[in-house]
Amino acid sequence: MENTDLNRTAIIDSDGNALYDNNVVKNVAHRRYFKESMQGKQSLSDPLESSVDQQTRVILSVPIYKNNQVIGVVGGSYNVTKLGNMLFDDLFDGQGKSFIVDQDGNLITRDKKYEKKHNIKTIDNLFGICDEKEVKTDFNQQESDLIQIQTKKNKSLYLAYSPLKINDWMICYIVPVHVAQESYTFIKHYETLLATFLGLIVLSLMIYLAHSNSRENKYLIHLSEIDPLTSVFNKETTQKLIDQKLKNHEHFCFLILDVDDFKSVNDNYGHAVGDKVLKNLSDLFKNHFRQTDIVGRIGGDEFIILIEDEHIAESRIQSLLKKVNELKIEELQDFKLSISVGMAFAPSNGTTFMELYRHADHALYQTKRTGKNNYKIYKNDEN
Repeated sequence: MENTDLNRTAIIDSDGNALYDNNVVKNVAHRRYFKESMQGKQSLSDPLESSVDQQTRVILSVPIYKNNQVIGVVGGSYNVTKLGNMLFDDLFDGQGKSFIVDQDGNLITRDKKYEKKHNIKTIDNLFGICDEKEVKTDFNQQESDLIQIQTKKNKSLYLAYSPLKINDWMICYIVPVHVAQESYTFIKHYETLLATFLGLIVLSLMIYLAHSNSRENKYLIHLSEIDPLTSVFNKETTQKLIDQKLKNHEHFCFLILDVDDFKSVNDNYGHAVGDKVLKNLSDLFKNHFRQTDIVGRIGGDEFIILIEDEHIAESRIQSLLKKVNELKIEELQDFKLSISVGMAFAPSNGTTFMELYRHADHALYQTKRTGKNNYKIYKNDEN
């Protein structure tokens, strides 16, 4: 409220009950913007005329999430008439008029107090005084222009218009030709003024939505990079991140971790328990290694980890093997979890993901062959 020109804000629960900042409560369950936001969308309402002060307002609304579920809506109302008048009031001594119309020429903003005070009869539709096909085409295609029109009462007017990028609305300014000819400032700079006004509109109306969109986009990018079951990096992201780090030609330790006898877990206890095992192991891996290390699942029960400090790699693996043995899964009863690990080092054993993977996989095979629940380091001289 302090950083915007919102008239009212409200928290709306899932049943449509809105609690406004002035402690008024009413139900808006039938409103389109509420229904759209409950579906996870950001919404801008059609213009609404207040029954209290006859001002035209729009409602901005965004969903409230908890545990990835929409539980309510935040809404805020804005005086559209005020927006229509804020920039152009001082042009031509106020003899021109700015207003917002929809794609069909219907007026969105009307300052009824101003009309009453000055005994002005205002039309409801721009096309009522301007029947130019060119204007209707521009409105339909959301194009900007500055034209001279002749009203049905034979008045000569300049009409400037530009798309507002919201609900297909257009921002317009109209002024008599004889008034405009007294000063060419507006004629020369109308595009700059309209662009500035559009910037103000976007900043004032959409700043919250832009922030929310940015946050949502980052979240979607994050979702595309992680494994949905375990929340560690997926195969594609793991390989990409590791190859990026290997380009620096620094020393790393590359690990392949495999859950011992995982097939028997799925066969004897069910896939749901198997999934729980993978989730718990993934959490253990993320907590055991540092944030700068890369932890990823590349399929089934196989994980890849890249450790930046090769000197602590063996001690880390030794303590990890012990922690895995101590991990308790209620459904497994007396079944003891263990993992087998294959290790390779960069750059001595390879400088790409695939080279290190092939050598670490060979070391993993040696671990499996010699009893599991252990680790082996790849040796360059092995056949």
